[in-house]
Amino acid sequence: MLVGNDVVDLFDAETDLDALHQRFAERVFAGDERRTILSSADPRLALWTYWAAKESAYKVVRKIDRDAIFAPSAFAVEIEGRDGARRLRGSVRYGRRRIGLKVQQSGAWIHALATLGSPGSHADFVLSAVTRRPPRRDPSAAARAGAVRALSRELGLPLEGLRIARTRPPAVLLRGRDIGLDLSLSHHGRWTAYAAALPPAGMPG
Repeated sequence: MLVGNDVVDLFDAETDLDALHQRFAERVFAGDERRTILSSADPRLALWTYWAAKESAYKVVRKIDRDAIFAPSAFAVEIEGRDGARRLRGSVRYGRRRIGLKVQQSGAWIHALATLGSPGSHADFVLSAVTRRPPRRDPSAAARAGAVRALSRELGLPLEGLRIARTRPPAVLLRGRDIGLDLSLSHHGRWTAYAAALPPAGMPG
């Protein structure tokens, strides 16, 4: 399974709709997406939900095609339903590919998780979370540190021997050896997030 994730800080000044150029929505969203966003009860929340979905799906596509560029309008977001008040499910279509999508909304952030797997794969085996970035901590370093701690706990790996290489996509290393977990990192404003695809049995063989 391949994973991608994206987090949006809803209290960051960048998310203020008044600060966006008028042509932003036309460049990023297809006509039906714009209509859905504008007709929603909270257009700002809807806009950044669609944006995060596109970003997370792009991170998956880049793992398949290193030459892919982020053309947001090429990623068609379809919200299919809700799993509770603050959780959405759906998909993102890119060309002939359909990428699974789950979105969690809080009052402070949006976290989108995109997955593309083979038959039998399931998003229950994705370890993901949003964590607040410590003040003055480099956001990329904070995202990697959060993912390392979570993977150490989940897989029973020694914390001191585990690290994440600053590659694209990031690689999970145990004592310098790539252990083959697919990982995605994200950060925006006050928040960092990670998503790691775990095999059904837990620790990779």
